[in-house]
Amino acid sequence: MPTTRKLLAWVLISFCLAGLLSACSSTRLGYQNLPWLVSWKSRDYVPLTREQRAWLREQVALQRDWHCQQELPGYADLLDQLAAPVLNGNPSADSLLDSRNQLEPALDRLLAQLAPTLADLLQQLEEDQIAALQQNLHKQQQELYDTYVAPDDATQANERQERLERRLRPWLGRLQSEQQERIADWSARLSGQNAVWLDNRRYWLDAFTAALDARDKPDFAAQIERLLTDRESYWTDSFRERTEINSQLAAHMLSDVMALNSTSQNARLRQRLDRLQADIERIDCSNNI
Repeated sequence: MPTTRKLLAWVLISFCLAGLLSACSSTRLGYQNLPWLVSWKSRDYVPLTREQRAWLREQVALQRDWHCQQELPGYADLLDQLAAPVLNGNPSADSLLDSRNQLEPALDRLLAQLAPTLADLLQQLEEDQIAALQQNLHKQQQELYDTYVAPDDATQANERQERLERRLRPWLGRLQSEQQERIADWSARLSGQNAVWLDNRRYWLDAFTAALDARDKPDFAAQIERLLTDRESYWTDSFRERTEINSQLAAHMLSDVMALNSTSQNARLRQRLDRLQADIERIDCSNNI
């Protein structure tokens, strides 16, 4: 399911993370072609002029170079730290939660760096482009409702289980029946979560729309940065409560699933992590300049 932060990062962050964290040979290709990819992806949300697309490609290239030189060198060590609990035995729920916390600062630095570019782009948009952007975001909200909230609880639980199994399969291969049963139990405990998540997304979207309406104000860039990095300020009370509970449920579920890994699953996981680390280490920042 999409996350709340993905709303405002529509143009800049999605391909950054996809390019950096994809464990395949396309990692370097995606990283080097990030400006073109972002320009192409932006069409899903707002129709940019040729000049705006060219400006966006140039700005994203600068941000990519900053990230490659300043942030990327530390990713191999970070991956080592994140992978250690998984590869050195059965990871505890606490260690998995700690891993998530280690990722937050890196993500916040990236989002803070990208915020001025996004604010500049939004300030360049004409009224008809802003209207198209808002229309597309609200259309997406309705589509998310139809996909994730409208189905009955049993359907939501089944689809949630299927989504997670698809995400785990590249790393673990075919899941064992005991692992599937543990995931099904976790998914059933999240009844009502989809509605809480989407309501929180709407709350964030309202704040984003209000910021757009005041994009001529001097503090607009600061507002955009806050929307990107100060995520908890835009959580509803229900979402805040459920997030803490769901984080614990997810960590314990993943810990249990990993504990059930077969020898071949552990070998596959190690191979995938090794490949990801090698891909990151082979990215040559000089080729981006």
